[in-house]
Amino acid sequence: MLAKVECMLCSLGLLISQDVLLVCKLARLIQLLLRIAIDGDCSLKSLSTGELLLTCKRILRRIVLPALSLITPNPGVTLEIWEAIKELGYEDRFLLYLGWRGRSLERDSIGVKHYELSFVECTAGFEARRMLKRVANERKFSKHVGRQLAKIAHSNPLVVFHVILCQIESYDNMIIPLIDSFAYMTPLALDVLAFMLPHRLAASSRAKLLPDGMTLSQWFQHLAHFTGLYYRTYPMTELHGLMDFILSSLRRGTSLDLIVLSNVVTRMGGCSILEDISEDQLNALAGGEILRRETQAFERASRRAVFRLQLVLNDAKLALPLLSLIAQQCVRSLFQMGMGHVKLAGQFHDKYLHVFYQLVEFLSYSRKRNAEMSGAILCQTATHALILFL
Repeated sequence: MLAKVECMLCSLGLLISQDVLLVCKLARLIQLLLRIAIDGDCSLKSLSTGELLLTCKRILRRIVLPALSLITPNPGVTLEIWEAIKELGYEDRFLLYLGWRGRSLERDSIGVKHYELSFVECTAGFEARRMLKRVANERKFSKHVGRQLAKIAHSNPLVVFHVILCQIESYDNMIIPLIDSFAYMTPLALDVLAFMLPHRLAASSRAKLLPDGMTLSQWFQHLAHFTGLYYRTYPMTELHGLMDFILSSLRRGTSLDLIVLSNVVTRMGGCSILEDISEDQLNALAGGEILRRETQAFERASRRAVFRLQLVLNDAKLALPLLSLIAQQCVRSLFQMGMGHVKLAGQFHDKYLHVFYQLVEFLSYSRKRNAEMSGAILCQTATHALILFL
């Protein structure tokens, strides 16, 4: 029966966007079927749990999400679709967004996607760029721009955030006003942004270092700064994808993405390490968290952000692999990276140590905040620190 429904939906294709009520009912049905498939209680005799899950994901990728791009901005429809999509893990959701994006967006999609999709993407991109010209530091303007951007992003979040990230990579003074304007975005739009950040950071066509080999590229610095501020302001957004991306980059030997991790720990965890400190600040390090913050002028982190970051690092068991790989990168930066410039190798070695100590300090203080956390983390952290200097 479900196969016949999928066949009919494929025959309708993008025409399903003409009936908003049908899209909402389909989203609710998929949400119910996904819950049945994930719980393993499949009542359909002719369909296994795995087949049911694959069928639902195919319908979402081929029918529902492309149809959403053609629907007149409607937050109710977007929320109904999000209620179905959020039943999936972040890996499956990101694969859906990747299929929704296709090979390209806006003008580059002409001749690749359906002509109606290309048209609405170009229109959404034009409107987003027009609204970004009105971004200012005044909060009242950011509210107006935020409402207009959210209206466009209800149907085409991929296009809107593609335009926003391109602007941020060029102009860092737009970061704070734009983050404030995200308050009007739907959960689906914010989840799409969580997918696009690793996607932009992983772009192999752009160099993260300038031709001199000693300075980080402007776009990479701006994007790393934006990532830290974004997750501090909206800590409940999906963070596992970014952490897994950084972990995968370290395993491949690509260590520049540690700059992103440093920004996230600094902004979300309120944990920063000063390179040049006075004697009084050095003595204050022996005190508690309040004394350290007062003497070193640390930003007070949000409790939700701190809890979210420690939850991701500990529940997903990412803390120890990150510490191990960062320690390995410290060794590789001196002996195996083959850098011709000695000063460059020293700078990267110091930066990796900075991130390592920053992560250790955050894990130490997060354990003090949460008495239920195991002390094994600190013991194994100390072991990795000793291995680092052997």
